[in-house]
Amino acid sequence: MEHNHQFSFRSSIDFSVFFLFFSLANFCHLLQGLWKSMSTLMLIALLQCYKHQTHRNQLDHLVLQFLKNLKLQGMDGVKSIDSNVYGDGQNPFPSLDTLTFKNMEGLEQWVACTFPRLQELELVNCPVLNEIPIIPSVKSLQIDGGKDSLLRSVRNFTSITFLYIGKIPNVRELGDGFLQNHTLLESLVIWGMPDLESLSNRVLDNLSVLKSLKIWNCGKLESLPEEGLCNLNSLESLYIRGCGRLNCLPMDGLCGLSSLRQLVVGSCDKFTSLSEGVRHLTHLRI
Repeated sequence: MEHNHQFSFRSSIDFSVFFLFFSLANFCHLLQGLWKSMSTLMLIALLQCYKHQTHRNQLDHLVLQFLKNLKLQGMDGVKSIDSNVYGDGQNPFPSLDTLTFKNMEGLEQWVACTFPRLQELELVNCPVLNEIPIIPSVKSLQIDGGKDSLLRSVRNFTSITFLYIGKIPNVRELGDGFLQNHTLLESLVIWGMPDLESLSNRVLDNLSVLKSLKIWNCGKLESLPEEGLCNLNSLESLYIRGCGRLNCLPMDGLCGLSSLRQLVVGSCDKFTSLSEGVRHLTHLRI
């Protein structure tokens, strides 16, 4: 169904936040009338713009100097985000800080432009996206749902301090090389991985500044890496919940957690006892 929207704005209006719930075609038409008034636009959210992949070219040369937050959600017809969207400009989003793709069920390919200041990247339920392009400035990366191939892209985000991975099927183990170059990582969340059975012994080896580790709702997880935990000298909080097959903590692995202050284990039905390694946690608060 087509909707005819008529908008009348004074050129003096200072737009800082702009939400769009109508079609991408209407958005492009609207931009033509608002362009001079949108120089200070800081947030755009395109929501539920169905079946409008044919209108991608209408976003050519979209340059928003002050845009800080861009969210694309429910645009099921969009299969590719590439130069047709960014236009010919080398730096169309010089101030963008946060970028979110959510429920982009048709998105298969994403070719990134230059995002010199992008700090937060969120990918939520993009089930056919194959990989994430390298964006060196990103500090916070969230992958919530999607293909297991997305985890291979994590290796390229070596500057992140926060990583969230969740609800990604067909991943039975997080291998040795998964986080080998992430020496700046401070917070790691592993949530709702339906097929995850184990973490390799060396997957956490290089996380010397990691302060928080949360593993939630991984029902098939049977064990934690014995050796890997020993190197987490900066870890302050360890949360484990909803891991029904986990029966204990690694005894020797706890000995190296010299900074641990919070230890939470809950909703783990087969968990029988804490290992004797808990005695070495001198900073633990009960």
